[in-house]
Formats: sequence, C-alpha cells, structure tokens
Amino acid sequence: MIQWGGSMKENMPFTGSVDLKAMLAELWGTTLLVLFGAGTAIVHGYTEVLIVAFSFGAVYLALSFALMHHSGAHLNPAITFSLLLGTKISFFQALCNWFAQFAGAILGALILWGIHPCSQDLTFNLGSNVITDSFSESYTFLGEFLGTTLICFVYWETVVSPFSYKNRLNSCVAMGFSYFLCHLILIRIDGAGLNPARSLGTAVVAKSRYCGNFKTGAIEDLWIMIIAPAVGSVLAAALQFVFGPFLYQDRLARNSAPDTTEESASPEGL
Repeated sequence: MIQWGGSMKENMPFTGSVDLKAMLAELWGTTLLVLFGAGTAIVHGYTEVLIVAFSFGAVYLALSFALMHHSGAHLNPAITFSLLLGTKISFFQALCNWFAQFAGAILGALILWGIHPCSQDLTFNLGSNVITDSFSESYTFLGEFLGTTLICFVYWETVVSPFSYKNRLNSCVAMGFSYFLCHLILIRIDGAGLNPARSLGTAVVAKSRYCGNFKTGAIEDLWIMIIAPAVGSVLAAALQFVFGPFLYQDRLARNSAPDTTEESASPEGL
C-alpha cells in the first residue's frame, strides 16, 4: 500500500506499506546533509577538524528537527538498516528510504561539483572518505564500526525507545552531538564516513569529474565505508534486547500473570 504520510507504527515489518512523503524527506534531507557537511570539508579542508565536525553535527541536528516528524530523519542507510532489523520499519519502506538516501547523496555531490571547481576543493575529492596513510584498513574499519554503533544506539535510545519519551524533544540534539563527536575522532583517519550514502555519493561523483588534482582512494576504500556501518547498525539493533523494552515486557507479562502454583500443587478433589 502506498500512502502519503503516516505513523512509523503503521509500517510493520515485511508489509507492503510505503510512505512516499517519508521517502521524499529522506531524499531531500540526505541531499542537504551532503551539501552542507561535505561542502564545509571542501571549503575548509579536513585539516580543520573542529569546523568540519561541527558542520556535520549541526546540519544533522537541524535536519532532525525539520524532518523527524516526516520520516524519522534517518538520513543514513545504517540507521534505516538497524530499525529494519529491530522491526521498527517495514521492509519495503526501508528499500525506498535506501534508494532516497543514496540518490540524495549523489544529488548533493553533483550540486557540490557545480559550486566548487577543482582548484577550490581543499579535499581534492569532493569531501570523499579516503583512509590516510597513517592508519590501516583494520583500524579504520574498527573506527567506522564503533562510530556508527554509537550513532545508531543513540537513535534507538532517544528516538525509538518508549523509556525516553520524557526526553524525546532532546533526541535531535543528542543525534547532532553524536555525529559531532564521531567526526572529531574519525576525520583524521578517513574523513569520517559513518554513512554509506554520504560516502558513496561523494566518491562516485568525485571520480566522474576528472580533476587534475584528484585524490584517489575513495572508491577503493568504499567497502569499509559500507560494511563497517552495516555491522555497527546490527550491533545497535542487538543491544535493544539488553536496553530495549523487550525484556521489560516479558517480565511485566510474567508478573501480571495469575499465580497457579498453589492450585496446581493442591490434591484433586480438595
């Protein structure tokens, strides 16, 4: 079923329900995320760690406030995947969100191509994610994995968890700071991917524009920027069996069930 707007609660797992409004919100939000996040890196370079990290955190914070009520403001395939595993979004909605996120990231990168000529790109690759020479692939994988785990875990605990309803208005701030902190750590390592759509969009478009000062490596390192966040999203979803309402609901059901111990222990006929 195709609809325009609707509660996430209606998108139960593996149903045909698809919210086109949420899909459009994800496309537009991811476009802006790449445009202003990677755009800041292009203007200032990855040497300005604090500026670039703040930009990514601030743009996600702003977009969360703007789009949370339309799509949940995932803006990241890893968050969508984690919610799919946790049965908080339908399978077909997840597919549509992924398409929108990757398309939005490519669109944002194309806009950056039109704004910034090669000579003015201080990253030399449209803000793509490339592992620096000082770090190995294993260290980078671990960093991307842990960073995405943090982001997805914070989303679960602030946006989704029923236990956080009193602080729900602060969820956008928490997500913005999560991105900010992760970028502070990972920018020096690989430019801070943490988002497969953002990494793929900038890498593909940068590879296509044939700049003379083009910095290679983004396409070759793309597997880490996709697989590591995916694994992190799986861990974040699994942690919901520890911190989520599942165990609490089971315990509540057991406590509320009638006690039949004495009846079963009593001899028949008494």
